Amino acid sequence: METSTMLLLYSFLGDYYDKFCDIFCTRANTRKTSYNGKLQYKQTNARPHPADPFFQNFFLDSSRITQQLQTDSNEIASYCINVIQNVPVSSVRLITVSVITYQINKTVFGILLILAALYIVFFEIFKGKLYNTTREFKNEQALFFSKAQEQLRYIKFVKRHGLIDVFINRVDLAFQSLFKTAMHAQIFQYIFSGIDSMLLALSQIGLFLVGGVAVLNGEMSIGGFTTINVYFSSALGCIRYFFSLTSSTQNALVSLNRLMDVAKMQSESDGKQIVSNIKAIYLQDISLSFDKPVLKSFNAAFYKGNIYALCGDNGTGKSSVLHLVAGLYNNLYGGNIYFDDFDIKKLNMNFLRKSLIGFVEQEPQLLADKIISNLYPYNINENYEPEEIDAAIYYINKLGMNDWLDKCCDGLNTYINEKSDNISGGEKQKLSIIRELLKKPLVLLLDEPTSAMDADSINTFFELLNAIKNDTIIIIATHDSRALHYCDSIVPLK
Repeated sequence: METSTMLLLYSFLGDYYDKFCDIFCTRANTRKTSYNGKLQYKQTNARPHPADPFFQNFFLDSSRITQQLQTDSNEIASYCINVIQNVPVSSVRLITVSVITYQINKTVFGILLILAALYIVFFEIFKGKLYNTTREFKNEQALFFSKAQEQLRYIKFVKRHGLIDVFINRVDLAFQSLFKTAMHAQIFQYIFSGIDSMLLALSQIGLFLVGGVAVLNGEMSIGGFTTINVYFSSALGCIRYFFSLTSSTQNALVSLNRLMDVAKMQSESDGKQIVSNIKAIYLQDISLSFDKPVLKSFNAAFYKGNIYALCGDNGTGKSSVLHLVAGLYNNLYGGNIYFDDFDIKKLNMNFLRKSLIGFVEQEPQLLADKIISNLYPYNINENYEPEEIDAAIYYINKLGMNDWLDKCCDGLNTYINEKSDNISGGEKQKLSIIRELLKKPLVLLLDEPTSAMDADSINTFFELLNAIKNDTIIIIATHDSRALHYCDSIVPLK
């Protein structure tokens, strides 16, 4: 009677907990996407330095990092849900059934103890190998995904240069490596699961030997043997679950450690000081090195009211100066950088780049979105005031893009595709310039802004800069001799 009551109570509690976990896990699954998004947001905001070796070897491959973060975060989320839902139930079931088995037949209970010990021993033997094969497979899987994405990313480049065979070979090599690693991991998983099958068979043999002898000797009835077989199978199922959980645990540990590799990356330091005006920028005794020295004992001062040109040969550090002024190389340089009287390391540079600093890249980046959304990327609600539309049209007309815009099927609402290959390089560059002019920055940094412009466009471009220079510090990195005579001051780099 006590045993029946105990089993009834155990079954009720187990079913109730299962139902609770089903509800909980359903809600948890709905949050997985949010979890992944937050993780990728953290990765984005880590802003690792280019000098960081992990950045150099890993983060330059966006497809690989995206696939890895998504896969690993999903793996951890699924593992946690599994543990929350099943471990408490299996633990209670194992303890309850083991106690009942001990009360009924101590020999059978001893078989359970030996079986559990064997599972633990085999796990300890194979734990390291299980972890390593899983990690190797996941790394190769991420690399293959990257190479597969490469086939699509460079499809026009491949066709233009006749590199179809080369790119097929690149993805084929990645697949061969993945296949080899996958086979190795699969074979080991079969061995690991084979141990489980072997121990299951041995346990069943042991149970039938002990039970059969007891029945033959009249020490146990057939009904009693059937009952203990049910309890034994229930306990064995719990032990096997925990054994399979060890494999899942190693898998989750691989994912966790790969995510921790990202989390441990050196992050960009950012101050807290907010400024609303910038009259001058000072670079004092600046030194900067990556694989080799880029800048050494460099000094410069930039003020409102002037257009400055950074000129010099390739590799002399023109773009690096722009990145230094934008606060993108904090903690990498020697010397001091001041915005007026404030050390740049004490300023909230993320706020300044968003609100007060405009940056036109040498190879401009546009979003896969509408033209107007690219010109006002901070307007997330896409509610544009009439004066904002007028300002955008004004700059488009000034830079000679009005005919181009008229040909766009939806005007400012025309969609720019993912690689911006439905617009020319010159149009792309001009749109990026307009985007920063509409921002009305206090500091405007431009990297080779005239490289795709004709003489008339260059003249108009500098007319626009002259119109804002009294309120803006303007620094241009350029090789273009046509642009130099428009500038008020030339800063040579050697």
